[in-house]
Amino acid sequence: METFTIEQPIWKFSIDGWKSQKDKLLSEIKQGGIFSIKESGNTIYNTDYHLANSKIPSFYKDTAVSTISSSLEMLSKKYNLRIEVTKLWYQQYKKGDFHAAHNHGGTNFSSVLYVELPENTQTSFYFDYEQTQEYKLDVKEGDYIIFPSSIVHESKPLELDETKTIISYNLSIEFK
Repeated sequence: METFTIEQPIWKFSIDGWKSQKDKLLSEIKQGGIFSIKESGNTIYNTDYHLANSKIPSFYKDTAVSTISSSLEMLSKKYNLRIEVTKLWYQQYKKGDFHAAHNHGGTNFSSVLYVELPENTQTSFYFDYEQTQEYKLDVKEGDYIIFPSSIVHESKPLELDETKTIISYNLSIEFK
């Protein structure tokens, strides 16, 4: 079997007026309570990923979508795309928490908004399924990235006594 490598796009945006957006998102996420995951490959202090179909209100979701809307509009206009957020969830990590290497099936693009990101925190992407070609993104709080959902990525164990908060979005992107 031959394997070919093709270039994959990763788009990065910086959110305007980030400080006020950050404070609002964190306040709204806090209203939801604490839902931890500790299972094989994942230790996450707080996430609503597994509550997507429950009746627990998601106070932050409208704010989360409006925060990225100008980035999605810019991408849509540049490439003549139709973009829809199909799912979103937050994840908060404390010291030692991690999310093992994974990809997002059932969608064509995924994205991450870095709400709280301690300095020197690694975000890793792999461009092959053997995970030999690691790429570390240079991101900071208020950055928003979009990438093909087939790209394997992970959140390495948080080494600091701080909180890392992200909002993940699955996107349906197609040409108009």
